[in-house]
Amino acid sequence: MFRHRRRPALLALPALLLIAVTVAVGGVNHHRPAHAAGPYPKSIDLGRPPVKGVTAAGGETARMADGAYRTWLVVSGSSTESAPAYLAEVNPFTGDMLASYEMPGAGGAWGVAVSPDGRYVYATTYGKGEAYRLSYTSPRTFTNLHAPTADTSFLWEGDTDDQGNLWVGTFQGFATSKTAGLLTSWSPSAGWTNHGGYGLPYEYVRTVEYARGQVYVGLGQQTKFYRHDPATGADYVIPLPAGVATDMYTYQLDDAGDYLYVYFAGGTSPEKAWLYNLVTQQWVRELPGYAGATVSREGADGLVYLVMSGELVGYDPDTGAVTHTGFTADGRLGAAKGVERVVDPGTGHEMVVTGQASGAIARYDLVTGTGTYTTWDQLGLTPTLTPLRSLAIGPNGWAYLGGYFSGGFAGYDPDAEVWHEYAFAHQVEGMVSHGRKLYLGVYPNGALWEYDPTLPFGSANPKKLFDLKTYGQERPWTLISAGKYVAIGTSPKNSKADGAGAVTLYDPADGSYRVFNGIAGAGEITSLAYRNGVLYGGSQNCCTAAAPSDGTLFALDVTTGAKLWQTVPLPGEKGVNGLAFGTDPNVVVGVTAGKAFRYNVTTRQLLGSTTLFAYTWTRSFVPRAVNLVFDPLDGSMYGTSVGTFLKLNPATLANTAPAGWTGGFFAAATTGRKFATQTVSGESHLIMSQWYGRPAGAAMLYGSGGSATTYRWKSTETALQQVSGWTQATGYDLAAVGDRMVSGDFTCDGVDDLAVGYDTGAGLRLDVWNGATPTAGPQAWGTAAVAASAVGARMVAGDLDGNGCADIALLEATGTGARLHRLLSDGVSLTKTTSGDWSVASGYDLANVAGRVATGDVDQDGRDDVITAYSYGTYFRYHVWKGATAYSGPTGWYQSGGFDLNNVADRMVVGDFDGDGDDEPAMFYTYGGSHARLFRWTTAGGAFTLATPDWEVTSGYTLGEVGNRMVVGDVNDDGRDDVVTAYDYGTDFRYHVWLSGWSYTGPAGWYDSGGFDLALVGGRLVTGVW
Repeated sequence: MFRHRRRPALLALPALLLIAVTVAVGGVNHHRPAHAAGPYPKSIDLGRPPVKGVTAAGGETARMADGAYRTWLVVSGSSTESAPAYLAEVNPFTGDMLASYEMPGAGGAWGVAVSPDGRYVYATTYGKGEAYRLSYTSPRTFTNLHAPTADTSFLWEGDTDDQGNLWVGTFQGFATSKTAGLLTSWSPSAGWTNHGGYGLPYEYVRTVEYARGQVYVGLGQQTKFYRHDPATGADYVIPLPAGVATDMYTYQLDDAGDYLYVYFAGGTSPEKAWLYNLVTQQWVRELPGYAGATVSREGADGLVYLVMSGELVGYDPDTGAVTHTGFTADGRLGAAKGVERVVDPGTGHEMVVTGQASGAIARYDLVTGTGTYTTWDQLGLTPTLTPLRSLAIGPNGWAYLGGYFSGGFAGYDPDAEVWHEYAFAHQVEGMVSHGRKLYLGVYPNGALWEYDPTLPFGSANPKKLFDLKTYGQERPWTLISAGKYVAIGTSPKNSKADGAGAVTLYDPADGSYRVFNGIAGAGEITSLAYRNGVLYGGSQNCCTAAAPSDGTLFALDVTTGAKLWQTVPLPGEKGVNGLAFGTDPNVVVGVTAGKAFRYNVTTRQLLGSTTLFAYTWTRSFVPRAVNLVFDPLDGSMYGTSVGTFLKLNPATLANTAPAGWTGGFFAAATTGRKFATQTVSGESHLIMSQWYGRPAGAAMLYGSGGSATTYRWKSTETALQQVSGWTQATGYDLAAVGDRMVSGDFTCDGVDDLAVGYDTGAGLRLDVWNGATPTAGPQAWGTAAVAASAVGARMVAGDLDGNGCADIALLEATGTGARLHRLLSDGVSLTKTTSGDWSVASGYDLANVAGRVATGDVDQDGRDDVITAYSYGTYFRYHVWKGATAYSGPTGWYQSGGFDLNNVADRMVVGDFDGDGDDEPAMFYTYGGSHARLFRWTTAGGAFTLATPDWEVTSGYTLGEVGNRMVVGDVNDDGRDDVVTAYDYGTDFRYHVWLSGWSYTGPAGWYDSGGFDLALVGGRLVTGVW
């Protein structure tokens, strides 16, 4: 028996008024959607995805005005939601967060600076480019100093001068055109002072350090280093040291004693660090392994403490000698955020303390030579929501989202209706499923990571495969599955003068990849589509280091690597941001930020275009704001374009999405579900929508001798209508099949398939009928070396490993023992696995189970479980195997009391009858004659409980006419599974339906066959979404 996987009902939303309730439990959010009937499209607000993180980009440790030491960390947040960044005050000795100060509108801060007298703390933020000032002494005040100019979007790392005034550099992201970054200062008397910029291409005044009366200024995105004299306003270029490339940032500066510690990063070259003598104004030597961001003061022993190659070391700047401490915090020690030499008031020992980007505090006792590492949660820091950055559908059908800057990662299981939250401190720009893996495009350096959803999320999963730093690539905006390749489109680093993005083809089979750098000239690669060995790409050039130009469409032969052609499809449009093929392999549909077009890739002709809405291109345009996917189930193209939801007719380009529908990031599942982010009450929510019905239908395998026919029915939500199937006159003996027929999405394409266990004499052959080609015959997908007689009808299907594909389980009798076999699908075959198989030599007699075995996700973990009803003579128990491997024990999930399972025969199914996200069993019981009762249970806390109401008639329903033809599926598409039987009236049969497992729709049924011999079906009845 196989119950069809439930697909939750969706709310009808002409206007998007949505309510979501989520409860966080042990890192997992459980969601219970409301259900409503109504016209399509229907949708559910899944709430704010739990994409969270703790990242402290900026930090400082200092002795304050009262003599106490404090470590100050800025924890990044979401500047547009109710989770702004905050400044955390931490006692570095006890590891306690003492206070926190929210910075509304700030996404985070790279810079924290403390005045020399310890009276003031500055945080220089990004999001609105504002600075905040904390008055440490009583009464404490926390003041927004606002931004230096209206065009300032970013303040970087700054410093205070001898008078406690702030010096800091900017990025002018709100300017309408490229603008040089500025050197600015703030004082209580004058407020903000603009000291000017350094001209283009220096858009970033990235780091500023005050030392010996001078202000040192590091620039980007081309390497430049200046000394600014505050007294005269004069700027002096400091020549770069040997070996430092010109496409880097002078990234971080810190001083100690007579020296400045300079870290260069970015560009295509390896990072470098150098020591600069402030007295002689000369470069001294390179600092191998130093990766910023700060160094300690110089002690009486002449040593400055810093992190080199992941180890805390003492460095003698006069000689270059390194004193190793061996302290690495078990490999967790990274770039120092506020490292300082301090004296522990409790022990009197001198220590070195530092904050970490992870929000942790590391401490090393210079007297005892021991270190400790206190994680962010031990400190009491609060994780913040991170701005959503990417959205994709995993191979398991889950919706995955990545976050900006602080990272964070979350997955939503739409079948179990459960959020899963993961700690992932990386910024995911784009994702795609390929095979059974999810590939993540990660910033910076255009990195590709691989995630296997069937394995635990942890340090080795996801794993980094490679990056494109040496090719000058930065953000993997677009990833698609292209034949045997994962195709990646990237944007260039902003220091790449030609502004050229790249296409990369990665072959998971051998781990090789080819990079086509500059394939489209200047511009980011913002969209990709694949058809018949050719990769088609779209580029955008509004926002690179090169002069702006129109977006292009190009073609690449993936086998030869030859670029076939390139064109500008719509002059005046700066980008081609979404591409998709429909049913015509010659015509690609493209979307820009406001327009759509059709292009014949064979004749290379523009077939037509339309304006969807007016849009003015800006230099901060994010390519992922436009998305396009073809849905073969209804022939439409879905996506989003700069906040507008799209449902395009591929032939006319007409947008038929309801007016007012909005969306940001977008992804579509093969099940027909659409996911889009949307702002709801100031928060970024995930909206799941369904644009057409996908109710479960029915299928039978009919025949005798060597003749066999598949009959299929689709549901109209009130009736079952027969559709085309397969027939074979000879050569397929259904006696070799018996009742071993199941359904499920074995091909992982969103359409359910049929499968049988065919007795070959040597074992079972697993034959599969592809639901996407219903008139085609069966294909052999695998074998199981088990005797058909030992399995009987105990063959079930479900997603046992949580990878999104239906698998098969066989329960084999071995004398008075049993073995549970699993055959797992990869989309093209079913492979027998022995890892984790359950078996017992004796004590589990399958004669007491008969054919009462089914699958369902009873524990809401995203994997189907196996359930049996085991007769103990006068009563029965439900036994459960989680994931078809972990036996819950003989006590089971339910014990019945007086109950004769012989009166059930094999009429047991499992489905989600109450729409709560977990599955529960149901049985049809005969009391003799035409007295019948339909029992069902609910699931909670690892147990089944008998439910009410149920359905019972004392006469008029003879279960002998049903036999074992009882199945389950959501035939009315309301999010609750229904019970379906095929009732034999002699010369014909009818499908009877009990909605939600108890509400009988009447004896007229949902279908009347006319002349039909139901005896030639046996128990071979299933449901599925065809």
